[in-house]
Amino acid sequence: MRRSWIDSRWVPSLLVVVPPALVLAACGGSDYGQTAPPPEIGPSAAYGIWTPGPGDTCTKAIHDQYSVVGPDGKRYPTWHPPVDPVTGCSFGHEHGRDPRGSKLYAQVGPIPLGLANEALDTWDPQGIRHEDHFGHKIEWENDIDFNVNGVGGVIFVIKCDVMAKLHQGTHSKDAFTNNLHELVYHAKCSDGTEMHITAMAAIGTPGEFVRSCDGQHIVVGTPSPANSPSGGGQRIIPDRTCFDQIKVPAGQNSNFGEIREMARGGRGGRRGRCTRP
Repeated sequence: MRRSWIDSRWVPSLLVVVPPALVLAACGGSDYGQTAPPPEIGPSAAYGIWTPGPGDTCTKAIHDQYSVVGPDGKRYPTWHPPVDPVTGCSFGHEHGRDPRGSKLYAQVGPIPLGLANEALDTWDPQGIRHEDHFGHKIEWENDIDFNVNGVGGVIFVIKCDVMAKLHQGTHSKDAFTNNLHELVYHAKCSDGTEMHITAMAAIGTPGEFVRSCDGQHIVVGTPSPANSPSGGGQRIIPDRTCFDQIKVPAGQNSNFGEIREMARGGRGGRRGRCTRP
């Protein structure tokens, strides 16, 4: 396989059920990512759902080669560049930053997109939440400095490597009505702290979002699943009203801060924490 670097890695996790959301978590373990993968048993619901649109030049077969086997033995899509480096064709969408630049990649490997969604099918059959492929986005940063302050100044400094993946689509009505999204966190720090979490995170109120430019709550429609929990916080998204506000005469600069998109204060079921060993 010409893309074997994304075709053979597995991401193991400790399964913790947190209705109505779900969390796959591991804290502090030194063997994360070292367990042998299970036998492949078939495709996940997330695998193979992308098909090229009118402006896309890559085939479905090329796209499906960017995949990984998850801890359940099912095959999942994973990160890929917007342009296939072998053929030069375009997928017409992207998934954020290339995870191979993260120091955690050697341990974590390719992230299965839709792993928590798949588990939710089993643990909450009344709350099935399958998300589109486009909305999965990855971000990471290496060697982040954290200063621990005390009386008299800084007590000590640690460095952390962090990788995150959030599904937060905004291209369809489904993306606006539904507040339950897959969230992945991987973190490892110089003091021994280590955390790996995959969760279905509830962000804001189901069926609505908060308009970024004026803070108004916009009711969009019935969420799916209908029993989506309120996650607290807000999904802050610009709409047509916000874009109209940033229009200015030629020669002037628009305030693009008015069309920011962000998630604030969401949670995935119950709270949890990882502590230093």
